[in-house]
Amino acid sequence: MKNYYQALEVAQEASVNEIKSAYRRLSRAYHPDLNGGSRYCEEKFKEINEAYHVLADAGQRQRYDAQMTRASSRAQAHEAWQQVWQATQAARRPARSQRVVYRRVYRPDAEDLRQARQFEWRFFVILTASLLLLGALVNWVGV
Repeated sequence: MKNYYQALEVAQEASVNEIKSAYRRLSRAYHPDLNGGSRYCEEKFKEINEAYHVLADAGQRQRYDAQMTRASSRAQAHEAWQQVWQATQAARRPARSQRVVYRRVYRPDAEDLRQARQFEWRFFVILTASLLLLGALVNWVGV
């Protein structure tokens, strides 16, 4: 979720007047017409406009703050769950000296054998054709 307070470079407790002045300052700085049509400035300007329209309206700002609170609590819960998971995985993992290293042995299957035979056959055909051409060239030159 986008952080509109960071987009406008204001604190979460900022008043409407502070938000308005930050919007005006940043919109002047990142306006695409004043920056030669820069893509970055255009994207930043759109982000600033979106942030201002959400934070300037009291109802939308309340809904946005509630969503941010829920998102941050979900993120905190997820981080706590990850820490517990990593701790349990570390406890389950055997010590390095006790680990067993499995080596994979390559055993060709029927498809690999078929491809190898096909390659051998093609190689034989190309080699035979090359020798016949070489023999024809030698006969033609008369060596």
